[in-house]
Amino acid sequence: AHHAHQKGVIHRDLKPQNILFDRGGNAKIVDFGLAAVGEVGALASAERAISFEHEGTWGYKSPEQLKGLKLGQRSDLFNVGLIGYLVFAALHPYTDERFLFSHREMVLRPYRPLSPIALKSLPGELSEFVLRLLDCDPANRFDSATQALSEFDNVEAAFKNQLQDRCLKLHDALVAAVSE
Repeated sequence: AHHAHQKGVIHRDLKPQNILFDRGGNAKIVDFGLAAVGEVGALASAERAISFEHEGTWGYKSPEQLKGLKLGQRSDLFNVGLIGYLVFAALHPYTDERFLFSHREMVLRPYRPLSPIALKSLPGELSEFVLRLLDCDPANRFDSATQALSEFDNVEAAFKNQLQDRCLKLHDALVAAVSE
């Protein structure tokens, strides 16, 4: 979508519910109802005083969405990081009461540091990849989805055997437990 049209399409609402799989197991991004062509400008200060935010789903907004700042491809990449964290760590990285219930607190202090305990469940380079996507400063994220995908391919290649070995050991342990 970022390469569609001359200016690209910014989804603005990437979340697990907006990723479907076809019969071949290929992921498809759906629900472009909040999408915009090109970058989305910052909200005017009067609008920000009222709403503090761009449209999107609570729990999946980038810090710049919450603050009413300019949105671009890097905002969608933040959402990819959230989804990746959910997939790889099996939990939402920012689940706490202020994230879910306090709009003003979320705007003032958007994201707490990720717990080292949660990060231990990810291999080092994969953790660094996801954390780069989740950086609160868009300038520190990947420049584009293409750059992020290229880096993910490098991470995947480096850990393919390690991750496969972990899965096989888990499988063997589960089979042994069922056999007992």
